[in-house]
Amino acid sequence: MSATITAEMRKEADLHHEAENAEQTARRLAAEPALRGKVVVPRVEWGLTGKSVMTAEFVRAAQLTDTARLAKMGLGTKEVMDLCCDLYGAMTFKWGWVHCDPREFVKDGGDAARHSLRRHRGLDC
Repeated sequence: MSATITAEMRKEADLHHEAENAEQTARRLAAEPALRGKVVVPRVEWGLTGKSVMTAEFVRAAQLTDTARLAKMGLGTKEVMDLCCDLYGAMTFKWGWVHCDPREFVKDGGDAARHSLRRHRGLDC
């Protein structure tokens, strides 16, 4: 068991690996008709990414708990939560590829939920 935990902790600390996970998730989203164009994974800047640093494009966003800002963006909490449920449902039940460290935001100026993707784990089903 300690070998498994050690291996997972090393993966967690390897930000190059995390950047690869972000790109894999972006590909899955692009192939998912119900989520395509609604969920954004910030583009990885590979020239500035390595084992100890991950750099991605900046996406201006609002936290899901900032209901006043969501209202200013013309978004209701129900539609945002429905999108999050659709996203987590796809990750869990379709892809077996689950985001384990979620930081949800709603993209400013649009209707896309955005994840700052950091940690993923495939499901062994």
